[in-house]
Amino acid sequence: SGDRFPTVDGIRGESIIVGHRVTFHYDTRDSLVTPTDGMAVTAYAELNQNVRNSDHPVYSRYEIEVKKLFPSESKRAILVVRADLQATLGSQVPFFEQSSLGGQNNLRGFGVDRYIDKHLIALSIEERIHVLRTKLA
Repeated sequence: SGDRFPTVDGIRGESIIVGHRVTFHYDTRDSLVTPTDGMAVTAYAELNQNVRNSDHPVYSRYEIEVKKLFPSESKRAILVVRADLQATLGSQVPFFEQSSLGGQNNLRGFGVDRYIDKHLIALSIEERIHVLRTKLA
């Protein structure tokens, strides 16, 4: 990778990131494992510095993610709406610190870190349908 992408920040291992983050969580979902109703909001602001890089670049990252579940009356079908907005501001931001799209958390049809860039806007809508429920043990 270093030979093919020599100008990408962070590719040569010259990064030691020191960061500070403030996070806000709000969650009214009825279950952490299999929620059927409620809303979850996560937001953060982060200030980072690469202390190993001789320029000591400072950059900031911000994110807000909102998930809302709309159950049917029987709770057999659940409409889930998810919105995610991320922004990375600054220069010389290592690629592994930038926003990533793809994987089990967003854009499931693509592999992990399929798209990497400084900013991300994602909106997804899914319908969950319970086919079978049973209690074991």
